[in-house]
Formats: sequence, structure tokens, C-alpha cells
Amino acid sequence: MAPDAFGANESVGALWMAHYKGQLVHKEAITFRFWGMADEFMAVRVDGEVVLALDWWGWDVIAGQIIGNIWDSYSPDSHKYFLGNARSVVGDWITLEPGVPLDMEILMGDNGGMASFFLAVEVEGVEYERNRQGGPILPAFKTAELSHDQLDIIYNGLPVEEICLTNGPVFRDYDISSKATSPKREEPVPVDPPASRHEVRLAKASSEAPIPQPVTPEPTVKADPESTLRTWTLVDGRTIEAEFVNTFGGKVVLKNAKGKTYKIPPGKLSAGDLEYAELARPPVFNINFLKNLDQKRFSGGFYDVSIYGRPMWARPPESRGFFGVQFKQTSVGEYNHELQAEIFAIGKQRSRLGARYILLDHQKTAFTPSKEDQRFYEFRSKREVVLTNYVNEYDTAFGEKYAGYLVTVTDERGEVIAVESSNKWLYRNLKTLKKLSVGNYMDKTCIRVFPTRPKATQY
Repeated sequence: MAPDAFGANESVGALWMAHYKGQLVHKEAITFRFWGMADEFMAVRVDGEVVLALDWWGWDVIAGQIIGNIWDSYSPDSHKYFLGNARSVVGDWITLEPGVPLDMEILMGDNGGMASFFLAVEVEGVEYERNRQGGPILPAFKTAELSHDQLDIIYNGLPVEEICLTNGPVFRDYDISSKATSPKREEPVPVDPPASRHEVRLAKASSEAPIPQPVTPEPTVKADPESTLRTWTLVDGRTIEAEFVNTFGGKVVLKNAKGKTYKIPPGKLSAGDLEYAELARPPVFNINFLKNLDQKRFSGGFYDVSIYGRPMWARPPESRGFFGVQFKQTSVGEYNHELQAEIFAIGKQRSRLGARYILLDHQKTAFTPSKEDQRFYEFRSKREVVLTNYVNEYDTAFGEKYAGYLVTVTDERGEVIAVESSNKWLYRNLKTLKKLSVGNYMDKTCIRVFPTRPKATQY
């Protein structure tokens, strides 16, 4: 699925290469070396010299046919520790002078099927925590701190204790002020710590008080408006202190504090009062959430093979499609005011203990029930949703699945007049849910969290 990152979403993902060029620089003097792992191959060149080259078969005879004589490691730690689905290779030492850049290139590629690539950094003289193999848990090579969105993508497929994304050097020659890296927020956004004792929390909640959880009442769509007295003005200037009851027989029914009922023809009410009566009696809808997902299959010649009774080299099928909603007014009467509809499509990580929910889509649309459209309205999102489902060679499940929806309808007063949801907790935490972006992971309080990571690889 690697070509997806470059917009080639129809590719079978076989026989591809990526070539990166840039400059390697650090603001302070530093001596370090790369550790790498590649399935299928990777090479790194700094200042015109190859400092790391490796392939998936690194410790057997095939390696000579892939890498040849371009480079070999001098470290006894090469091919000693597993990283990803192969053994890691240790590169040559590199020294950078403060702020002096060196040209750098990375070449990587794969022949098809499962793939993974790691490029880590070992700084001279630094002691690192060790994983269950006894190997160092090294920081990833990076030229900037990773954003929460980037961490979501990587953590979703990165087993614990393999590589650290939040510590170690950042290879750039400038500082970023705290103002630039910490944009002002209306309120703190708590996040889960990565699922490893070796990772560092990216966002620290106050230790003095717990983070308050949003509390929103259960959705209750009222057939009648709130019982409140107000002043109603007739076109002849008279006024009545009464509460709105309903509209019956084409007349507006009011009731005063003593219980006396008034039935007033709409033509005798002021324009403002007539609008109040119309808004106070919103229409009732039958809401139908649309889920249109089709399976996309890929074929790739001799890569379409099965091992142990399941496809191992072909790109796995995907579910692709869109979400939407249909509204059909079931109540009688005219309603000539615009309504705002909001839809949320929810997914969930597949087959993981503590799987997190995902916001798959979030759309807004506006409509006015009309006689010409038979008081029917349909909206289809233009965002294509892609759900993956595959299992790696360690029988670890990856991907997402559809998990539910929420639809709300709001009138011109800003009041929710209709709710349709697969899960009550979605509406209960609507305020927090609205703060999320599509693709964010969340828990059942709709607080943004990191995805649950795969368990540590069993070596």
C-alpha cells in the first residue's frame, strides 16, 4: 500500500522505489550513526559516501546479489537485533559540524507484499533503554518534531518497543519558538501516552486536577416547545401574555398563566410572533443514514499468490465509498425555515484489545423542507472513505471497520430538533466530537487519543 502515500491509490504496490534528496545538518556538533531495517532494500549516502546499505535477506547469500560490494557494516551489532520483520544493520559513524550541511540521499524500495522500513539514529556516548531482545530502542531519524497526525499514522502500524518517535536529535539548524510549536487553544486537548513505557507523553495534563469529561444530556427531541410565557402582539396592537401550545386546525394555540386557551388565526399575529410559532413547532423527520461501501480488489500478476491458504503478496482488498443521509418529513404542515444537518461517520480499529474509534467523515449540509421535493432531502458526501483489512505474517490484524454514525438537525435558533445515532455516547459528547478532524482517533468520550498500537513482536 506504499504507493498510496504518493497518490497512486490504484497501484498493486509491487516493484516500486522512492528516492529522497536533501541536506543533513544539525545546529550543534554531533557524532552518530544510522541503524536501518528494510523490507526489501534501503541505502543511505551522506556527502557522496554510502554509510548504510541493507536488504531484507541481509544475513544470507542473496544479500550479495542485491547490495553487492557497495557497502558492508563494520559493527558486530549488525544483523543481531530484529527491527520490524528483519534484522537491523548498523551504519558508519558520521560527524556533523555545527550548522554545516552535508548532501544526503535515501533510496528505498520493495518488490511487493508486506513491507516496512526503519531509519534510526544512535548518538555517540548516549545510553538507550533496551527492549526484550536486549537491543537499543533508538530514536527515529527526523528533521522536525512529528505532529499528532503523523504519530497517529505511524503508531497505528508500529509495534511497541521497536523505535522511539519522540526523543533523540532533530536534524535542522534552527530553533522553533514555543509560540510556534504550541498554538493557543481554547482548552487543553488531552491525549493518551503512546502504548510503551519508553515513549514520552506529547501532551501533559495537569497533575493537580483530573481533566473534566464532557457531560451532555441524552438527546431528547421534544414534540412540544418549552413551557414559557411570552408577550404575543396582535396586528391590532393588543398583547397577550401566554405560552405557545401548538398549531391546530391552522390556528396558533396559546395558553395564559390562568390556563385560558386562545386560538388565533396566523393572519392576526405579528410577523415576529408568527415566525416564533413556526420555529417552535419543528417538523418531524424519518432519518436514514447512508453507507455505500464497495470492495476494491487488486491484481498484480505473479504477486497474486497465496501462502498457507491466504494471499501474502497481493495488495489486500479495500472497502471504498461514501456516507450520506436522507431526510423524509413525516409530520404535516409547512415549514419554511432552513435547517442545518451534520453527519459523523465513525470507524474503529480492527481486532485489537483496546481498539480506538476513528472519525471517518464529518459533513455539514443545509436544506428547507419543500412541497416541490415532497419534503424529501438527500445528501451524499464527496469524501471517499477507504477502509483496509489485512493480517501480517505475525497474525496481527490491521485496518479499520465501520462502527456507527451520528446525525443532528439544528434550526435557525441553534436548537437541535432531531437526532439519529447508532450509539448514545456520540451525541452525549457532541461538543467534543465537533472538535475532532477527520482521521483522528478517539475514545468513547470523543477525546482525541493515539491509536492502539500492535503488541510487541514476538522474536
